[in-house]
Amino acid sequence: TGHGHYVDDDQTPGTLHATFVRSNVARGRITKLDVTEALQVPGVEAIYTGADRNPTIVQYWASMMGPRIEMGGESVYPPVSVLAPGDVRYVGDPIAIVIATSRYIAEDAADLVEVEIDPLRPVLGLRAPITNTDLVHPETESNVSQTMPMQKIPEIEALFANAPHVISRTFGGARATNVPMEPRGLTVQYD
Repeated sequence: TGHGHYVDDDQTPGTLHATFVRSNVARGRITKLDVTEALQVPGVEAIYTGADRNPTIVQYWASMMGPRIEMGGESVYPPVSVLAPGDVRYVGDPIAIVIATSRYIAEDAADLVEVEIDPLRPVLGLRAPITNTDLVHPETESNVSQTMPMQKIPEIEALFANAPHVISRTFGGARATNVPMEPRGLTVQYD
C-alpha cells in the first residue's frame, strides 16, 4: 500500500552509511589490503579492516549451550571474526567496511580499496571436506563442525534386518535459506 517504512527511508540528519568490501574468491590469503586512497574520498568517515575490529569482538554462541555443544556428539565453532582475519573463507566474505555520509560515497570509496588475494583451492561439497586436509578455518582441527551419532534402537534394527526389501538412496538439494526483503536493521541516534 506504499505505507511501509524501511531503514533506507530514514533520512535523519547526520546519518552515516556503510558498505562492505567483499571477497570475490572462495578461499585465499589476503596479500594486500590498502585503504589509503579510499580514505581520501570526501565524505568517508572511517574504514575498518579485520586488524582493526576483530580484536574487539567477543565470542558469541550459536546456542545457549555454549561454544561447544554435546548432543551425543560434539560441535566446534570456528573463531569469530567480523571481517576477514588475513584470509577469506567464502565468496562474499567481508574484508573491510567503509563508513561514509552517503551510500553512494561509501560504495565509490569501497571500489578504491585495494585488495589482492592469493587464491587457495576451495573446500567444496558436503562429504569431500570431511577428509580434506585443507581447512576452511585453519584454527580448527577439522572441517567437521558437528557430529551427531544416531543411537541404534534394537527394534528398528530388527525391522530392517527382517525386511524383505531395503532400499537406500542419497538425496541432495540446493543450499537455500529464507531471506526477508530487508534483514533486521536499525538506525541509532545518540541523544
